[in-house]
Amino acid sequence: MVFSFVYAAVAVLVLVIASYTDLKQRIVPNKLNYALIVSGLVLHLLESIMLNSIEPIMLSILGGLSAFFIAFVLYKIGGWAGGDVKLFAGLGALLPLPLFGLPAAPLYAWPLFPLMILTNSVLMAFPFVMFYVFFRTFRDPKLKDDFKRMVLSAIVKGVVFAGSAFGLFALLDSWSFLVLPLLILMAFLPSSVRHGLAGLLFVAGFVVGSSLESFVVLALMGILVGSFFEALTHGMKALRKEVVLKDLEEGMISSELILDIDGKIERVQRSFFQKAITPFPAGCIVSDVSAAGLTVSELKELRKLKVQSLLVKDSIPLVPILLLGCIASLVFGDLAWLIISIF
Repeated sequence: MVFSFVYAAVAVLVLVIASYTDLKQRIVPNKLNYALIVSGLVLHLLESIMLNSIEPIMLSILGGLSAFFIAFVLYKIGGWAGGDVKLFAGLGALLPLPLFGLPAAPLYAWPLFPLMILTNSVLMAFPFVMFYVFFRTFRDPKLKDDFKRMVLSAIVKGVVFAGSAFGLFALLDSWSFLVLPLLILMAFLPSSVRHGLAGLLFVAGFVVGSSLESFVVLALMGILVGSFFEALTHGMKALRKEVVLKDLEEGMISSELILDIDGKIERVQRSFFQKAITPFPAGCIVSDVSAAGLTVSELKELRKLKVQSLLVKDSIPLVPILLLGCIASLVFGDLAWLIISIF
């Protein structure tokens, strides 16, 4: 129990410092990230020695690796910068499992506690992000047309997620830890295949004996999370502006992909999944998956090719949101699981 309090205190302290630097300088120092990773490994090694068990240090290593994998995927689609990946890996090494016996989904019997922090962060940030995006959207007539499509897409994705999760949880039973990676793999399938598979899994789950109430709860959660990511995808239009070439600066974050195809410049705007599948396509001059922003070499290339302007976006500080998610995870446990338990 003493180690649990130490782990929690170190995590919150580091996230408070990282939130300050993220808000003030829009960067998380590498020294802080590496200190978090080392602290997690050393503290768990000390616990292993004191308990004469290899389990704590192995959990720390696995937690760091699983957190790194999750963060690396988000990095590849342009949502996170390199510093965010290292910080999240450090959280995984320090907090591989839930603490204090708080309620959590069976999934978190595995060293995936940072995933709970991320999920709680999304749930806590969702109302603020949605309000801000809707506010900006309804102020811009050009963005109003996207609203209905965004809502419909969120509903479809939520129902597809619910049908898939409903069937997978019922069929896998004690192997439920495989549900998340399988859902991620399904996200890369063509929509027609994904929708058909979700329908089959729903029928299978119903046949196995899962309750319809579980499906309704999963659908509501799916629509909620789907709305969040749809708001990020389509609502980002409200958080970007066109900057002329002479005003572009190093570190500005591109909202579009600039390609040089046989001497012809093409400007492409992509979804999260398109970015994940092909982060750096052939002919890429400026990537839309770099949360670190424009580099000096990219600026020189843009000027050389006489690109007149570029759509840039304002990034949202991530670490303060992770801090809220971490505190919620340490105080309340798995918020999603608590919501499901209510029903």
